[in-house]
Amino acid sequence: MAEKKSVFKTILDAVTVLLAVLLVAFVALPYIGYKLAGESVGDMNVSGFDCISFDEGAPVGTAVVLILLLIFASLLIISGLAKILVDFGVIKSEKAVKAVKVVMILSAVLSAILAIASIFTVAIYCGDHYSSEFNTGLVPMYATLVINAIIAIVTIATTAISAKKQ
Repeated sequence: MAEKKSVFKTILDAVTVLLAVLLVAFVALPYIGYKLAGESVGDMNVSGFDCISFDEGAPVGTAVVLILLLIFASLLIISGLAKILVDFGVIKSEKAVKAVKVVMILSAVLSAILAIASIFTVAIYCGDHYSSEFNTGLVPMYATLVINAIIAIVTIATTAISAKKQ
């Protein structure tokens, strides 16, 4: 029976790593779109990676949130891989096992908080650069932002279930 739980936890850890990889990869999707006289200008979309800029007029708040999101999602990937090694018995030290679990849970929670914060930072930035009078300016791509937040929240669940004692 313990073998079955170990396999289940290994699968959960693999899912967590996959979701964290998706979280990093989905930053390449459009975060900001352009509207010109009410029409969407699809070829002028700005990806999350393009938002990471500290130039004048750039979305600095979004850049900070996305950099932190990428850092914590990367930590989640690394700790998830380490947790898989724990599940296979490669890492046996109790201190190392606890450290991996703590880092994994913290990075999952912080990734989720930052993914949710990115929704607000992008919306605020776009709100400041949109003219309702002319129906022109920047618009947030909520589909991308919400999908990232959902993925990050699911990683909390998979991490929490996987970190429970056997």
